[in-house]
Amino acid sequence: MDENREQVKSIFESSIGAVSKKIGCPLPQELAFTVEVPKNKEFGDYAVNIALIASAAVQKKPREVAEIFKQVIEKEKKTAFIERLEIAGPGFINVFLTKESRANILKVIQEQDRKFGFSNEGKGEKVLIEFVSANPTGPLT
Repeated sequence: MDENREQVKSIFESSIGAVSKKIGCPLPQELAFTVEVPKNKEFGDYAVNIALIASAAVQKKPREVAEIFKQVIEKEKKTAFIERLEIAGPGFINVFLTKESRANILKVIQEQDRKFGFSNEGKGEKVLIEFVSANPTGPLT
């Protein structure tokens, strides 16, 4: 997980207590939410599903819970890293990062130099790669 995604996840995790107080119902401190990169950049740099997960625990609508998360994060001035938050769909929170936070990756690239992007994931495992040539006059097999 990249550094910015970790930072976004940390901001939302640290807001759980304040959101619980505002809702008047305790939320589990360890919510299994995700921070994903949306396919469409119009939806921000990251999309967070914490309100969808938390709403089941407090029996409230996900968009209501999302609005409370948004208020808490904005009130606690955690937006130096985040330019803005938008609520979308059934209760996703779209996160738009500041230019400075997006530029942090350049520092990471410089620090890691040739090791940037290197991973040992899958090391020692065999991989089968197949090339499929589609027949334009017949079904794919």
